[in-house]
Amino acid sequence: MPSASEASDLAARVMAETHAPVGKIGPSRVRWLSGIAAAMVLMAGAFGVGRMTAPETRLQVPVVVDNTKTEYQVVYIDKAGDMQQHTFQTTEDRDAFIAEVETGGNTLVTVAEINPAGHM
Repeated sequence: MPSASEASDLAARVMAETHAPVGKIGPSRVRWLSGIAAAMVLMAGAFGVGRMTAPETRLQVPVVVDNTKTEYQVVYIDKAGDMQQHTFQTTEDRDAFIAEVETGGNTLVTVAEINPAGHM
């Protein structure tokens, strides 16, 4: 049977051995680089697993074709002094009307292009 001082020394030695490092990988720079490499391998593996397990989805994106037509509005003051407005679908009709208005002695106020949204 060990004495009290021997038991105390044995217990202190066992406790010191349990807190000692198990092993060491080279100098501190090698440990640092191996830690970074291990983290990169884990990240690449997690990315690969995520790509393999993700569902393959393909969304159908609707393509909107803009078939809007521009309207042409002519505002003029007729011989009686009243303001009149006419809307045309083509520039040829608009230009013919403007020529008719100007030769008829009326005052042309403005010509505007109107998009269907109502913006000039």
